[in-house]
Amino acid sequence: MKKRLVVYPAIFDDSENKKDVYSVEFPDVPDALTYGNSLAEALDRAPEALGLSLYELKSFPKPSDANEVRKNNPKAIVNLVSVDLEKLK
Repeated sequence: MKKRLVVYPAIFDDSENKKDVYSVEFPDVPDALTYGNSLAEALDRAPEALGLSLYELKSFPKPSDANEVRKNNPKAIVNLVSVDLEKLK
């Protein structure tokens, strides 16, 4: 099976929510949004949100440098998220 593996930086931020409720956004994929009632849940949901937003695209946006995203979001957690788009079928 062919892999269509993508990796993008994601911002996990609980500053505007109840404590430990994390919003997840991808600076390079504005349609990919999710959240989690804990950091673990947000990390678990992030790949699916990313994959569903990219699945139908023929070409993908260029991923930002994760260190730059961290500099621009010093109070949030920035983590790389990967997903194999073929596994979403």
